[in-house]
Parts: sequence; C-alpha cells; structure tokens
Amino acid sequence: MGKTDVCAVVVSYHSPEKVITCINSLSDQVDEIIVIDNSTDRGLNDAINALNYPDNVSFVFNGVNRGLAAALNQGLRYSLDNKYEWTLFLDQDSILSENMVSEMMNSYENLDGKAKEETAVVVSMVLDRDFKEVLPAVITTRFLNRKLRNPAHDSFVHFHITSGSMIRNEVIKDVGWMNEYLFIDYIDFDYCFRILDKNYKILLSKNALLYHSLAEKKQKLFFHFREHSNIRVYYQTRNRLFALFKYGRKYRSFLYAESFRFISKLFKIIIIESDKGKKLNMYFKGVTDFLREYKKIFFGG
Repeated sequence: MGKTDVCAVVVSYHSPEKVITCINSLSDQVDEIIVIDNSTDRGLNDAINALNYPDNVSFVFNGVNRGLAAALNQGLRYSLDNKYEWTLFLDQDSILSENMVSEMMNSYENLDGKAKEETAVVVSMVLDRDFKEVLPAVITTRFLNRKLRNPAHDSFVHFHITSGSMIRNEVIKDVGWMNEYLFIDYIDFDYCFRILDKNYKILLSKNALLYHSLAEKKQKLFFHFREHSNIRVYYQTRNRLFALFKYGRKYRSFLYAESFRFISKLFKIIIIESDKGKKLNMYFKGVTDFLREYKKIFFGG
C-alpha cells in the first residue's frame, strides 16, 4: 500500500484468537503495529507468541491488567518515540474493512489547510458485528444528541468510540494523554470532549468501516440487548458520573442522555440482566466510590 506514517495500537486481554484476527485485517494498512497485552495469565503470552505474525508487529506484555487507558498511552508513547505522524487505536474485537486506513487518510487530505490544522482525530464508521447495526457518531446539541448512522458525506462530530479512531500525534502536546483513572469505560467521552475543549475537531470518514463487537449479545423474551460483566458495570457507573459532572454543564444533550442511561441501567439490571445481585452491588459501589473521590478528583482535596 505504501507508507502511511501510521502506527496502530491494539490493546489485547485474554484472547489470542481475536488478536490475530485483528492483526490480519490490519497489517498491510499501516506501517507498524504495537500490541499492548494486559492479560494476567502468563500462559496466554506463550499462546500469542506461538502464532504467526507479519514482520511489522511487536508486543508488550504487561503481565497485569493496567487498564485500557494505560495500555493506549503505552502504545501512543511508542508511536511518538518512533516519530509517527498518526496513531490508530484498536480493540482486539475490531476488524478493519479493506482500505479503511487509506479512506481515513483520504478524508483528511481532502480538507483545506485550515481544517487540517484544526482536525485532531479521524474516526471510521463502526458496525456492531453481533447486532448488525451501525454504532453512530454523535453531535451534541442543546437538547438531544444528533446521531450519524449513514452520513451522505464526511462530517465533523463530537464523539465516537476509541476503537477505529486515528489521532494526529502532533496534538498530544495540547490534549494530553488518556485518563488512566477511568481504566476502561468513558475514556472515549473524556478524550473527545478534551479535544473539543482545545478547539480541535473530530472528522468522521464516511467510507471507512470498522467491524466491532461492543458487548456480549443476550436475549430475554423478545428483547436483544448488550450485557457487560460485573466489573464493567462498576466502571460504567463510576465513570459515567465522572463524565457527567465534568462535561454535563457544557454539553447539554450529553447530560440528558447519560442521566437517562444512568437511571435506566439500574432498571435494566433488575429486569433483564443476569447475575443481578453482583451487578447491583457493583452499580452502587460505583456510585459510592465516585462520591467518596469527587472532591479529590475535581478540587484536589
């Protein structure tokens, strides 16, 4: 394909099969791939090493689960240290469509000079493989989030998930690193809003497509729904409150949408999710931990 000046960062956790599938879809689209592995089972390191990889793939084995944000920062530092212009973030659950990266680069190159300087991140369209639906990019408004599922052209947006996003490394000096306090959930919201707060833009490339699995698909009665693990319920709850308190006043439709999700998640656990007792415990632990840490996080007290 030729040099793209892109380093891809793939964060892996306990799933060698998913890692190799992601890499196979990616290896000929970027210059280099760095896999940051958070697996706690050392046997998985051997399983990953035993697979055949292209020459442009390297690994960092943390041996502990440092969290998604910390792993992304590790990969981002590697990309910066090796003088790449762009860093592409991917989860192990992600599979790139053909020419996804070149489509993203084309979208960026089609901007005029001023728009290029203002654009910090290019994001792809994302299709949830399990639910067969597009995960929309979001534009915040004064009341309701505007969701882009099938845009007619490339568009500037306010939020999209981290996987499938490609950041221009030059802006890191202004925007900073991923927030490692968040560990896993709401890292994307936090980083997108920080990009906007620094007067940069996020460009959605309409012809770039990423296939992704967001959560486990479950069915009860006639309903299909996404279900996360107990620990994810904890981080979603705690970090949702963090994001609401930090950004809700400025981004009003985000405030309304996430406040509704905060309440509806409780009822979703009670009514249709499995392992209700443990998840309710994690939900309320997320609330109490945020309240206990609130002063320290926002006021340094």
